[in-house]
Amino acid sequence: MTDPVMTNPAAIEKSQSPWGFWSTLGLSVVVLLVYFLISILTVIAFGVAFLANNPGADMEEFVATVATDGFVAFVGISFAAPLCVGLVLLFIRLKATLPAGEYLRLVPVGAKTVLVWFAGLALLLVGSDILTYLLDRPIAPEIMVELYRTSRFAVLAWFAIIVAGPIFEEVLFRGFMFRGIQASALGNGGAILITAAAWAVIHVQYDAYLIATIFVLGIFFGAARARTGSLYPTIALHVVTNLIATVEMRLFAGS
Repeated sequence: MTDPVMTNPAAIEKSQSPWGFWSTLGLSVVVLLVYFLISILTVIAFGVAFLANNPGADMEEFVATVATDGFVAFVGISFAAPLCVGLVLLFIRLKATLPAGEYLRLVPVGAKTVLVWFAGLALLLVGSDILTYLLDRPIAPEIMVELYRTSRFAVLAWFAIIVAGPIFEEVLFRGFMFRGIQASALGNGGAILITAAAWAVIHVQYDAYLIATIFVLGIFFGAARARTGSLYPTIALHVVTNLIATVEMRLFAGS
């Protein structure tokens, strides 16, 4: 007779022991602080170079030239994301109860299941764009269009937005953070809501409407993570979402 624990992804995860709830949140904050610190240091490094070449520049010119420069932002993401994925893996190793692949639930999922979630994503993104259009808001956020326009190398922007950013964010939020919250009394529901909220809040460059949109996407990604018992679908969904957003940015940046 088949053991139901061995065939049910949720049951399998509950039978294993990740970091506890508070430890998970604390370590996740450490990862985010390191991520933003690397990004800030990247801005400072480029700022020092800018001021060295422009000794008469004032602070306003410095901020306008460096802090909002797409090349600087995407270089920061390209460095910070893989380093912080490594930091997450280090924290998993320190727990030493599960291998990283099992901790993060890097397990295969059937093609039919993935296609169902992609169909749901398509409906969600189309609905979001229709609502954005009806509210007379830009489909592509102006700040991201400007960052793309000033990225200098399109391949850098595409790598940061479509590869580095989504993989890091999914490993941290729907992988590491989700696992620790899910194993607590809050279960899947708490893991979905908390990771969605945390993921939305870190996007401080956007306004309330866009942060709310990201929160809804986070709930959708979290539901995919809970129902499939795997991180692979959420990474794929996130990558495709950012790919579509980057195409939209490219279209508006060229206009």
